[in-house]
Amino acid sequence: MLRVITEADWDELYYEAEQRGELVYSQTASESVNYLPSQIGNGGDCTIALRDGISINILNLELLESLRLDRYHEASSPLISKFYLTGNSRVLTPGTVDIKNEYEEICGQNYLYYLPNIREFEDWQGREKVHVLMIYVSPSYLKSFNQGFETLPQQLRLLIEENSPQRFHQSLGYSTPVMRQALQQILDCPYQGFMRKMFLESKAVELLSLQFTAWTNEKSDSIQRLHLKKDDIERLHQAKELLSANFHNPPSILELARSVGINDYKLKAGFRQVFGTTPFGYLRDLRLTTAQQLLRNTEISIEQVSRTIGYKSRSKFTVAFQKKFGINPKAFQKM
Repeated sequence: MLRVITEADWDELYYEAEQRGELVYSQTASESVNYLPSQIGNGGDCTIALRDGISINILNLELLESLRLDRYHEASSPLISKFYLTGNSRVLTPGTVDIKNEYEEICGQNYLYYLPNIREFEDWQGREKVHVLMIYVSPSYLKSFNQGFETLPQQLRLLIEENSPQRFHQSLGYSTPVMRQALQQILDCPYQGFMRKMFLESKAVELLSLQFTAWTNEKSDSIQRLHLKKDDIERLHQAKELLSANFHNPPSILELARSVGINDYKLKAGFRQVFGTTPFGYLRDLRLTTAQQLLRNTEISIEQVSRTIGYKSRSKFTVAFQKKFGINPKAFQKM
């Protein structure tokens, strides 16, 4: 049975932890960190204040037991952009007529929602690592861009332009390689002070624009989406696993399609629909992420890294690496 914790319970738990001498909070000029009381779990969350109307919140924690959080979203709740790196949650919103009464938020996927004046129950599993990045943004911050709102989905237009916007919770599927790259750049931000805030805000806005674009495209492309059966999705996951296991010497699209028992059209279109990228895009992203890890954690040469991940040309590897990470491999290795 889930342990239910209200917001008042949280305050009491933090007070008790502080009385025991635990570090429960720290703050700098622009960042604050809350640490979980030891009787609840380990880790915590960090909030990074950027300019007025936009901030980043990063959860990185593990609960000792499964919990149900009883929370209330105030009338002043912002638009929230949410990316799950690890972990899952289940959300219940009983008595709500304009959004689902129950839904799940899943590892690897991303969401965009505006839920003022609503009570919800969030179910989180114990002994599961939770790593979630959220961007909080006020309608006034978005309105400051001052034009082009007519191209946005109706819910976003109402939020930015009207005094009485509608609530919504929009699932945008699996995070794309470009999204994952921006997320990693936020987590690995090398700057401090003024430059750190500028860099983090630029990445937060990039993620928002990618989500807005994905939602807009989803509206226009919904008629063209494939109808994928459960068996089709399982075969696509098998294809992804085969690419992962053989990324240094991958099969061709036709070979991959035959290996999992699906035609090449459904493989390419279905892969993009389920994973947000093409088989080639996934393969390139996996290779370059592996290269980044090798350069960071080993002493092998750039030439060796290039060959290890399947690039025959060091120059092509260098161009691809710089395009993805914004820095060439040699400079990254020296960081």
